[in-house]
Amino acid sequence: MSDVVDGSLGTHERLRSLVALAHHVPGVRLWLRCRTGCRVEVGNGVDAEVDTDTMRRVVVVAADPLRPDHGCLVDDLEVGGAVAELGAGLFRGTRDDIESRWFVTTLRAPEVDRIVAEQTDGAVEVQVSGDPLLRRTVVGLATTRRTGRELLDLIAARIAATCLALEIDHRSRPPTRPGSN
Repeated sequence: MSDVVDGSLGTHERLRSLVALAHHVPGVRLWLRCRTGCRVEVGNGVDAEVDTDTMRRVVVVAADPLRPDHGCLVDDLEVGGAVAELGAGLFRGTRDDIESRWFVTTLRAPEVDRIVAEQTDGAVEVQVSGDPLLRRTVVGLATTRRTGRELLDLIAARIAATCLALEIDHRSRPPTRPGSN
């Protein structure tokens, strides 16, 4: 489940999202491999080398344009533990025989709540966790008695795609200046 980071993906942005995922989803682990060959485990257990609170602060400090960019030292990111990467930014989790799907978006939590309300109709259990420090929102969807795995996959993919489309739309708009209409 390794994801080699290339220049087009944006090492820092992917790291920011994965750290948010690890911070908000119990049992998620990240393994960062540096170009120097060192491998660092990030998680919330006692056996992790770096806890997610510390890693969140490191990611934010690394984004400061006045500091050297150490993100270029990360050569590979691996996600595991309580989730498996499905592709297209979706992750699968299973806990106590309950299937879940997770993804991370740059949209704010209230906007995600609106999207989820419009598209789930109560068919899945939902957890939306905003992370203002990392400027990410972690979204979890889980099966209910009425929902099978196939419907969960469909709903999760549809909501993640809607969020991605809105992210692209927000990024493509010119920045607004204070006082302009």
